[in-house]
Amino acid sequence: MRGLGPGLRARRLLPLRSPPRPPGPRGRRLCGGLAASAMDELLRRAVPPTPAYELREKTPAPAEGQCADFVSFYGGLAEASQRAELLGRLAQGFGVDHGQVAEQSAGVLQLRQQAREAAVLLQAEDRLRYALVPRYRGLFHHISKLDGGVRFLVQLRADLLEAQALKLVEGPHVREMNGVLKSMLSEWFSSGFLNLERVTWHSPCEVLQKISECEAVHPVKNWMDMKRRVGPYRRCYFFSHCSTPGEPLVVLHVALTGDISNNIQGIVKECPPTETEERNRIAAAIFYSISLTQQGLQGVELGTFLIKRVVKELQGPADTVQTRGTSSQHAFWQDFVMQQTAVPSTSSATEAVHHQGQRDPSLRGKEGKDTPPPPPPEPTSQCGGSHRHTQVL
Repeated sequence: MRGLGPGLRARRLLPLRSPPRPPGPRGRRLCGGLAASAMDELLRRAVPPTPAYELREKTPAPAEGQCADFVSFYGGLAEASQRAELLGRLAQGFGVDHGQVAEQSAGVLQLRQQAREAAVLLQAEDRLRYALVPRYRGLFHHISKLDGGVRFLVQLRADLLEAQALKLVEGPHVREMNGVLKSMLSEWFSSGFLNLERVTWHSPCEVLQKISECEAVHPVKNWMDMKRRVGPYRRCYFFSHCSTPGEPLVVLHVALTGDISNNIQGIVKECPPTETEERNRIAAAIFYSISLTQQGLQGVELGTFLIKRVVKELQGPADTVQTRGTSSQHAFWQDFVMQQTAVPSTSSATEAVHHQGQRDPSLRGKEGKDTPPPPPPEPTSQCGGSHRHTQVL
C-alpha cells in the first residue's frame, strides 16, 4: 500500500466530476458572440419544449444524443465563468412560462367562483401545476437517465453553487434552478438508494485515500493516523449511492471509549489501549467527525440518515455501548444524538454530550416529523487551502 506521505493534508475531493474536458473544438476558449450563439443553439436543441397538457403523456422523449450533446459541451468548458454563463442562460431562458401560469391561475380562480364539479376544478389545478414546471427540469430528468448522468448533475450543482458564491451568476432565476435541482437530487439520494459501508484498514486503498483527503473536521496527517482512525476502538462509516457504489458521499467517524472523554484531541490522537479490541472495555460511543464529500449535495439530507443507520449498527446483539454522544458544540447535535440513541435522561447520558469548541459540522434537517430543528449557521473548515462549509445535508 502506498503511503500518502507525512505531509498529507486534507484537501477538497470532487470525484463526481463530469468526464475530463479534453482539448479540441469544444475545449477551446469561447468568447464574445461566438460563445453566446453556440450556447443558445445548444440549449435550443438540448432542452425539450414543454408539450401541451393534453399531449404530455403521448409526447416521445427527446433523443438521447441531445442530452449527451449538452453533457459533452458543458464538459468542454474549461473556465468557471463559461460554465456560469451557460447555466445562467439555461435558468433565464428555459424556466417557467409565466404567461401560461397567469392564464391557468385565472382559470382556477374563475372556477372557484362558480358552482362547478370538483373534478373540473381539480383538473384546472393540475393544469396549473403542469405550467409551473420549468423546462430545464425536463433536461435534468433526461440527463439522469444517461450513464453517469446523476454524478454529472451533482457536479453541475456544485459548479452552480460555486458560481453563485463567486457572484459569476446571480438572480432569482438562478436561485430557482438551484432549488429545483436540489429537490431532484434529494429524491435520487433518499435513504432507500443509499448503502451504508464500514471502512477498515483492509478496505480498498482508493477508499481510504478519498476519506483521508475529504476529512474536513480533523485533517488526516499520514497513513498511520488513518490506520488509527479505522482500527480498534474506532468506527468509520460512509454512505454510497447505488449509481456510484463504493464512492463516499458523507463520512462519519466514531470513537468507542471506556468513558466520556473531556478532550476531543485525545480522541483523535490517542493510540488504542490494545491492538485487539476488547468489548468489555467499551462503554461509550462518541461521534466526533462528519464530512460531506460532494459540494453538489449541500442541503440534501444525508447526515441525519447516516447517524440513524450507524446508531442501529452499533446496537447489535453484542452491543456493550451504554452511552452515546457527540463532541459537537452545537445543541442541535446534542439533542439529535440523544434522541436517536434513546439514552435515558441520567447524569451519565448528559455527560455524553460535551462541548469542546471544535469546528464540527452541523446537520441540517429539513423534512420529517422526527427531524430536529435547523442548527445555527455552520462553521467553516479548511480543506485544500480553501475555506468551505462542511455542511451535510
